[in-house]
Amino acid sequence: MLLLWWIGCGGSTASGERHPEATSSRLSSVLARCRATSNRLRVRCQVEVEPPQPVRLEWWPTDGSAPPRAIEDDAPEAVHRLTLSMLPANREHKYRVVLPEDPQATSRGTFWTGRPPTGVGSWLDVRGEGDGLLGTEMPCGDRAVAVIYDAVTGDLVWYQDLDPDGTLGMVDMVRFTERGTVAGETGGEVVEVDTDGRDLVRFEADGLHHDLLAEPGGFVSLVQERVGLQWIDRVVGYALDGTPTLWWVPEEHLAPWPSNRGDVLHTNAVARLPDGGMLLSWYAVSTVAAVDADGEIAWLLAGDGDEGPVGNDVTVDWSGIDGPHDFSGQHDVHLTRDGRLVMLDDHHGRGLVLTVDAEDGVATVDGAYPTAEATCGGQGTATDTPDGEILVACPTDRLRAYDEASGELHWEARIGCRNGRAGWATRWYALDPQVWIDGMEE
Repeated sequence: MLLLWWIGCGGSTASGERHPEATSSRLSSVLARCRATSNRLRVRCQVEVEPPQPVRLEWWPTDGSAPPRAIEDDAPEAVHRLTLSMLPANREHKYRVVLPEDPQATSRGTFWTGRPPTGVGSWLDVRGEGDGLLGTEMPCGDRAVAVIYDAVTGDLVWYQDLDPDGTLGMVDMVRFTERGTVAGETGGEVVEVDTDGRDLVRFEADGLHHDLLAEPGGFVSLVQERVGLQWIDRVVGYALDGTPTLWWVPEEHLAPWPSNRGDVLHTNAVARLPDGGMLLSWYAVSTVAAVDADGEIAWLLAGDGDEGPVGNDVTVDWSGIDGPHDFSGQHDVHLTRDGRLVMLDDHHGRGLVLTVDAEDGVATVDGAYPTAEATCGGQGTATDTPDGEILVACPTDRLRAYDEASGELHWEARIGCRNGRAGWATRWYALDPQVWIDGMEE
């Protein structure tokens, strides 16, 4: 088993040591070599030990720009192959290998990370004290490349091309899962990879659009069908091998049907509810829908509070915030870590957090968090972070993080692109370091 965590506080050189003077009853030798891979932010190390035993590898940037980290393989092997990721670009690192069963035997060396491809090369200019890791699609182009930034330093620390022939962006979404994997709907395929870039899932799926919900047993996404003069959304599910498992048809559950022409609902987000149901965002009618595990609509929340074209079951208390008392053109609708509703109110340029009491048919707006722009054209981000912040962004080059309780702006950032393009991100994901760094296992 490999365990990876923070500890304390090109090419490589390596040295191995043998310690006949060690007080341990085992006279051990260890030799390690670490080399960059074709992915410029991923390094592979081979550690040879005699006699076979567990190893621990520690590494850190030579310039001290990030804290030390460590990976441990507790298998009693003679040869250990370890992959290091979440590394800043074009940086020298020092490393040290120690043997937990014979601490006096060590191997030391250095390795360099490389420079990512020009279209991938990017960074965040952070103002204030950023924190955590942020995932999105490649902001300086439209290839199907997922990226992760360190919000403390602004460094790009991870990237992976999910599909050389695909794209990610406004309607082809990427997801960073709670189990530390990256999934994407690339315009022709559904793909999921681990942080080492290894395929976990890959199958063809044409016609998907907007969101992709990645779960341990499969995926949920969205399609549109032309029916007469209408475009009607379907919610579709797939097993890990691409076998269809779900086909949810909204017109079977909405009466009266709101329109007989055009893009009737324009579903742009899907999230899972604790009871196994789904949370859907209907952009065209500014409504959030909760669907129970049996596929029936549990409640509808209309942005203007009126019955509108599809109905409304929830009365919203807006008294706790300033600004407009409605939402419109919402995106990124899902649940916070503590189970409240969060969304980007695109047309008013703000993230909203609401406590919904579906049984009593009431909701309270707990907070509103302005984006850098006064209004968002479509897509965007509103999500909570592991550190108690609310992250908001229009699909531009800017993002902001607020203290959820006080509404105070903590920090903001802007994307920089090495290729000189104006960067933008469809949606940001606030990643938990305990999953993406501290708790990574193989």
